[in-house]
Amino acid sequence: GDLDEKEVEYLREHLSSPLDVDGFINSVPSDMAEQVYAFSLMAIKLDAQKEAEYFGKLANGLKIQGDKANDIHERLGQPEIFA
Repeated sequence: GDLDEKEVEYLREHLSSPLDVDGFINSVPSDMAEQVYAFSLMAIKLDAQKEAEYFGKLANGLKIQGDKANDIHERLGQPEIFA
């Protein structure tokens, strides 16, 4: 309602384009890695291999060990993906 056409187009363009995962990882301050991982997990329904691959790459890039990532998954009621 309060957005002009230029702002709407900007949002459409950015929300429909794929995420630059590496760029995203590099933008995360190290002291916020676990919070960012958890927020991503809350925003994405983990129900396909593609999502599991994303979270594997995200955890690796943010230097979150598998057991810590699994703890986050458990707290948020999401399936564990790290062996």
